[in-house]
Amino acid sequence: MTEDRKKKLSLEFLDGIHSLSVALEAGYSVENAFKAAIKDLGLMYSNEALIMKEFQCIVSQINHNIPIEVAIAEFANRSKLEDVECFSEVFKTAKRTGGDLVAIIKMTSKTIGEKVEVMREIETLITAKKMEANIMKLVPFGILGYMLLGSPQFLKPLYHNLLGSLFMTVLLGIYLVLTKLVDKIIAIRV
Repeated sequence: MTEDRKKKLSLEFLDGIHSLSVALEAGYSVENAFKAAIKDLGLMYSNEALIMKEFQCIVSQINHNIPIEVAIAEFANRSKLEDVECFSEVFKTAKRTGGDLVAIIKMTSKTIGEKVEVMREIETLITAKKMEANIMKLVPFGILGYMLLGSPQFLKPLYHNLLGSLFMTVLLGIYLVLTKLVDKIIAIRV
C-alpha cells in the first residue's frame, strides 16, 4: 500500500472508529455496529472509499460466520497501519476477557484522534520549514541579481579575473552542496 493510501486510510479509519463507537453507544451489538457504521460512513464517503470497502469486507466475513476479531485482524494485516493493528489487538483482548467494548473503542478513538492531530501539526511545521528552505535557496540569486542591476561595478572584480572566477566557482560548489544537504534534511517523513 502506498504512503498516500495509508495516510488516507488512517484518516478514514478514525472516522470509522468514531462511527463504530456511536453505534455501540446506541446499543448495537458489535457485529451490528459495523453494519450501522457502514451506513453512517456512507454519508461521508463514497462506496469506493478505502474504509467503506474494508468495513464491508468485515461485515461480509461476519456474515460468513468468521469471528469478528479474526476479520479485524485480517483488516490490520491488509492495511499495515499501526493504529489498525493496535485496535485489532485491543479489540481481541477486550472480546476475550469480556471488557467494556464501548469504553475501549471510545478511548481508542480518542487516542487515534489525538495522534492524527499531532501528526497534522508536525506536517504543518515541516511544510513551513520546507517553504523557508526554498526561499533561502533563492536569496543568494536575488542578492546577486540586485547587485548586478544596482551596481555592476561592485561585482566586476569577482567575475572578470581568474582569482575572482575561481573564488565564485568554489562558492557556487559550496552552495550546491549545502542545497543538497538542506533537501535531505527537509525530506523528513512523519
